Amino acid sequence: MEKLTLEELKVLESMRKSLRELQKKDLEEVIDFSEELKKRNIPKVKIITRNGKE
Repeated sequence: MEKLTLEELKVLESMRKSLRELQKKDLEEVIDFSEELKKRNIPKVKIITRNGKE
């Protein structure tokens, strides 16, 4: 296994933190959207698979 330099490790750590923040932001947006749908009383849709079952 190849050893990474300190600089490469710092870059990877920075990327990991950025990804975590993006995932957190995305999750917050999904929760906000879900709350907005609840406020509007939009009924849930049924998901039908290709074979016609729910």
